[in-house]
Amino acid sequence: MKANVLKFAVAIGLLTIAGGTTYAEIRNQADNENTVEQVAKVNKEDTTAPVVSAKNVTVTVGQKVNVLDGVTAEDAEDGDISGRVVADKSVDTSRAGKQVVRYSATDNSGNIGWTDRTYTVVKAKEEKKAETADSSQAPAVVEEAPAVEADPATVEVPAMEAETPTVEAAQPAEAANEASAPANNTIDQTPAAQPSAPTYQAMTMYINGAAIPYQNGGSAGQSIIDGNPNGTVSTWGGAAVQSGNDGLNSHFIGHNPGIFSAIFGLGGGSQIIVTDSAGTPTTYTVSSVTKVDDYATEIGTGNNIWDMITGTGGGERITLQTCIDDATNLIVFAYK
Repeated sequence: MKANVLKFAVAIGLLTIAGGTTYAEIRNQADNENTVEQVAKVNKEDTTAPVVSAKNVTVTVGQKVNVLDGVTAEDAEDGDISGRVVADKSVDTSRAGKQVVRYSATDNSGNIGWTDRTYTVVKAKEEKKAETADSSQAPAVVEEAPAVEADPATVEVPAMEAETPTVEAAQPAEAANEASAPANNTIDQTPAAQPSAPTYQAMTMYINGAAIPYQNGGSAGQSIIDGNPNGTVSTWGGAAVQSGNDGLNSHFIGHNPGIFSAIFGLGGGSQIIVTDSAGTPTTYTVSSVTKVDDYATEIGTGNNIWDMITGTGGGERITLQTCIDDATNLIVFAYK
C-alpha cells in the first residue's frame, strides 16, 4: 500500500512525504529540484490562469462533432491562446443523452485554465406523416336536397295522446341485485402506497452501490486515511467541509488497495451520491477520469493540473483521488 497518497510538488509546505521529509526541506535542495524552482520562479511573474470559454451544445444522434468548435482561450499576458486548447475526450453521438467534455489551455508561464461543456445528444425529428391516405384530396361536397314547402292545408297535425305514459319507479331486477351485493364484491379504490424515498447515511459517498464513509479532514486528511485505510476516506484539498450547495470543489483522498478502490469502476457519466453532515444527498456526474504523477502532472498531456484537483474553483464539484502505484494516481472529476 502506498504510504502517502499525495506528494505533489506544489503541495502545502508542511505535507510530509516518504521518509518524513517535508516539501519545504526538499525545496531547499535546489540541485535536486531544478524543475520545482523553475516553476516557482515563473509563477512569481505570472500566476493568472487563462480563461477558457465554451458554450453548451445540442446535437442530433449520428451528427459529426468537432469538440474544439467554438472554444476559445484568452490569457492576460499571452492574449488569444485558443490554439492551445485541448479536450479530454470526443463526443459519442451514437445514442441520445448528455456528455460533458473538459477543456484546458496552458499559458507561457505554465498556468492552466479550464472549463466544461455539456453536449446534449437528441434524436432527429421525424418527418410529419399525413394524417390519412386521402388528406391530399379535396373534401367531397355533400349536396343537400332543397327543402320542399308543404301545403299548410295538407299538413296533418298528430293527435295528442290522452294519457301520459307511466314512468316505472321500480329498479330493474339486476340493478336491485347489484345494490344488495355483499361489500366484499366492491372494488378497492384505496390508492397504492408510494415507494418511500431512499435513505442515506450522513457523510457518506455512494459509488456503484458501495457506501463509503468520509471525514472532513482537510489538511489532516492524509493521517486520517493512513490510520484507517479500509474504513474511511477524507477531504484534503479544496473545501475542507463537503457541502452540496456551496459552489466549491471538495477533494477526497483514499487508499488503494483499500476503501477507495471502488473509484476504479467509475467512468464518464457515472453518478456519485455524497451526503453532507446532515445527511442531505447531492448527486454528481463524472465528467472525466485521468492519471497524474505525484507532482500533479497529467500522464497523457504533460500538463500540471494541481489547481483543478485541489482548488475550490470550477463550480459545485468533487474530485476523487487514489494511488495506482507508488508514482501514479487516479483522478476522477465529477460535477453537480
